[in-house]
Amino acid sequence: MKKSTRTAYVVTIMLLLPALAPAAPQNVRVVNGEDRPIPVYDVVQKEPFQWGVMNIEFVGLSATTSFTVPAGKRLVIEQVSGSAFIDTAGEVVEFSVATTTNGTYARHRLAFFPIGNAGGYTKGYTASQSVTLYADENTEVVLAADRNLPGAGVMHATVSGYLVDLD
Repeated sequence: MKKSTRTAYVVTIMLLLPALAPAAPQNVRVVNGEDRPIPVYDVVQKEPFQWGVMNIEFVGLSATTSFTVPAGKRLVIEQVSGSAFIDTAGEVVEFSVATTTNGTYARHRLAFFPIGNAGGYTKGYTASQSVTLYADENTEVVLAADRNLPGAGVMHATVSGYLVDLD
């Protein structure tokens, strides 16, 4: 490389360096009238929550379990998973989680996927889904696996998310 070309590169780099340096912090002044206030939001304190249960037996056509949301808290469910294992003819047709929010009970269904024989049972199924569900204080969160024919079997279920304080 010629000396003149090298000098041109060095000069170019030296000229660009100030433009690449981070800018000094600037003070910002926001002017809003009373008719256009700046919104301020409380940051919600999230308390991690996780709940799980294993070996809930099928009774008739379903295996069902539940837990109660603590008083003074709202539960935000972010992940639900479950598995079911059955030992007779028939199929597991549905896995669901039900919650009550603002007095409305709703049952949310998740798709079950067959995984073959597992857990010592003839048929196994699994479900896992990211969700955003809410449950009010002192209400039950109900998890269920339903099948089309009665017989022996068990269900496992897990819920995770976070609790927030009610004010």
